[in-house]
Amino acid sequence: MAKPNPSNQHEVDDLKSIIFGLTIACPFSPNDAPSHCQLREIRKLPLAERLAWMKQLTDEERLQFYQNHLQCLKKRESAHPDEHKKTAS
Repeated sequence: MAKPNPSNQHEVDDLKSIIFGLTIACPFSPNDAPSHCQLREIRKLPLAERLAWMKQLTDEERLQFYQNHLQCLKKRESAHPDEHKKTAS
């Protein structure tokens, strides 16, 4: 995803939805996010606190979380390709 364009509300909304999903669980291993995961502690918060946290993020911060997530996911997929197939099914 390219840097969100503030004038394109659809892109901004998509990014918000993606980040919200990532605050629920890691798509690679929902029950076991790595200890270095930037969202690991956020996932432990009550839903209302996660929403409040998300609202205070700038579009640039959301994009950075998303880009960091993609880098982590690529590393984990290449290290454990069979594990990803199980969670993707």
